[in-house]
Amino acid sequence: MQRYLWIVGALVGGLLLGQGASRVNAQNANSQRVWTKPAGSVLLYAGTQTATVTAAALAASTAVSELSVQCDPDNAVDCFVGTSAAQPIQLQPGQSFNVPVNNLAQLYVKTASSTALVNYFARH
Repeated sequence: MQRYLWIVGALVGGLLLGQGASRVNAQNANSQRVWTKPAGSVLLYAGTQTATVTAAALAASTAVSELSVQCDPDNAVDCFVGTSAAQPIQLQPGQSFNVPVNNLAQLYVKTASSTALVNYFARH
């Protein structure tokens, strides 16, 4: 079962603007009120995947630019991360791995035995 959290917005002056927001009322260094337009929206994705002994894509096909994967700290077994052909990166429970990728479905996960949870966080 996969769970997703979608957060859409842009960080401007320490404030997160939701999708469709075009400006924020902020103060500059001289305490003057200014209107600032955000540079653009950022999509963030977070979820959990159950890994088994058979390598499977981390998540459904979703365009991203950066990805962080964590072997859940409560797992009893290690997780292995890689491509569809090989998963050479071994993560012990609690360890994480960061990688620039174009799509969540490019990264494959598995375990050597049993099942384990793999947490991920990505942005586009």
